[in-house]
Amino acid sequence: MDWDKRLCYDLLEEMKKYDLFVTYYGSVFDFGYIRAKMLYHNIKFFQPKKKYQLDLYYAIRGKIALSRKSLANVTRFLGIEGKTSLSSGWAEICHGYYTKENIESLYVHNTEDVKILEELHKEFEPLVLFLLQQVYSSNLSKP
Repeated sequence: MDWDKRLCYDLLEEMKKYDLFVTYYGSVFDFGYIRAKMLYHNIKFFQPKKKYQLDLYYAIRGKIALSRKSLANVTRFLGIEGKTSLSSGWAEICHGYYTKENIESLYVHNTEDVKILEELHKEFEPLVLFLLQQVYSSNLSKP
């Protein structure tokens, strides 16, 4: 089994442990990318168990008036530090070309994104709690 497919299986097994995913534009980018990889490798994605997603992008976008609602712009506006940019290695990883440098760069970028996402979540916690109640009561937001 190639490395890319093995990574997909490992990710799926890890994701099965959780019922809620908090992302920032993840319903479009992250889950879209994951779904594409799973389809490519003919791996079923979240069939048996219900999963929910809270996408902070959609929760926040109408609540603040900024020219751009990117994670970098919103966190910069709120004084949350740590957003990194991706190197050119990201494109190589997307096409299955893994190098130690590309993987390390992506790991650092994603680790920092998780940290700032947590800070952003805390900043909007009252809104997030309200939205979580809506998600669990209505079952509308499924990745």
